[in-house]
Amino acid sequence: MRQRDRLNILTKVRKELDSMADKQKEMEAFIEEQKPSTSLDVALCFAYCKVHFEATQSAFSKLLGISDRTVRKYIKNVIRNCWYKSPVGEKCINKGIAESKITEEILKEIKNYRDELAQILEQGQGKDNNKEYLQQEVADLQKELKSIEVKQDRLDDLLEDGIYTKEKYMSRMEKLTNKQKDVETELDLLNKQLKKQDTVQDKDKIALLDAVLDNFDGLVSEKDRNRVFKSVLSYVELKRPTKEDEGEINVNFL
Repeated sequence: MRQRDRLNILTKVRKELDSMADKQKEMEAFIEEQKPSTSLDVALCFAYCKVHFEATQSAFSKLLGISDRTVRKYIKNVIRNCWYKSPVGEKCINKGIAESKITEEILKEIKNYRDELAQILEQGQGKDNNKEYLQQEVADLQKELKSIEVKQDRLDDLLEDGIYTKEKYMSRMEKLTNKQKDVETELDLLNKQLKKQDTVQDKDKIALLDAVLDNFDGLVSEKDRNRVFKSVLSYVELKRPTKEDEGEINVNFL
């Protein structure tokens, strides 16, 4: 190996070592600033250090003065920050949250859903005549949505043809958009009610929800808990834009 090649390699190694030292200092400063105290704080702090400072779990644990095993346990019990980026580069704003909080909220929603279905059964709202009424309401709202879309297209044409000014176009479009949102919200609520009508015709659904609520605490493994949730849930949405926000959890049932 030539002397010049050796020097190049040594220079490269020195730069990498300097970079590692800088990242170590930055990580130490970050941890000192954050002062993670709870299990959630520790898990989220490690996730940040891993991404931004290429921290290992071992190095992170040493800086905090706790064992690798403890950090691993904290990480396991936390749903981390979302690092997803859209095709246009927009980052998901969701922050991490304790898994126990998610579980607690899901069970609460299952209980509420179960009680709603039971009430519908008691009031006889699952009958065909009520279902037909809801279906007609849904159809009417869908027609209204199509009508709004047609009007929005017309506004585009009026702007392009110079008949409407930008100000008038924006004013009319804003009204139509707000109306569209209201109709979509109402349509979503009606579809959920309609789904419940279909559900309550099968009393086994309530029995299944009761079984989940009665036996969930006895489940130990994460695999079993997820399997039970999947038997009644379609999906769960979490919105938590900041650490200060407690988080909004939207539970959708099968």
